[in-house]
Amino acid sequence: KMFIYDPRRFGDYGNGYKVAARSAMNNLTTTTTYKGRDYTYMTQLEQGSTGWVLPQDPTSRHLACFAGGSFLLASAVLNDRDLRRFGLSSDSLKEFGLELVEGCYMSYVRMRTGIGPEAWTVLPNTINPWAPGYILRPEVLESIYYAYRITGNPMYQQWSWELFSNIVNKTRTKFGFSGIKNVDRDDGGGTDNNQ
Repeated sequence: KMFIYDPRRFGDYGNGYKVAARSAMNNLTTTTTYKGRDYTYMTQLEQGSTGWVLPQDPTSRHLACFAGGSFLLASAVLNDRDLRRFGLSSDSLKEFGLELVEGCYMSYVRMRTGIGPEAWTVLPNTINPWAPGYILRPEVLESIYYAYRITGNPMYQQWSWELFSNIVNKTRTKFGFSGIKNVDRDDGGGTDNNQ
């Protein structure tokens, strides 16, 4: 975002983003199939004895769901001439960003509360929430916002309202909102008393 604010002053940030985006697209993604469709997720590296490696079972996190919005924002502000030098285009960034947004949306839809977990393992036909709590993170909704602003597709408004409604219904307390302990339980597994 600093590159957008001042491309001259923060030009290195723009180039760094392009290198990181290409690397992430090529090395840090995985898919899972649900009801006959593939969904894309951003994974993470783990430090092994020989350096950084992908875990045997790719892991994704709620925080990684900012990436969809980041790719979409980049698709709208970076020019294709510069992107081509890095093997990218605004269309490839947009398409990939939308895939990530849809995957993160599905991380919510697939849970019993309709809210996504803090972290999950991506398996061929499922996602397994190994950190099943929800601590009121905004990343998925932020990326859906970018998807709507970039495409104008009202489907993203519907997704946003659906997820927002689920969050309000499961996290509202008498004096605000609280994180919940298990998004894959109908009752949310109780609150964690943190806002």
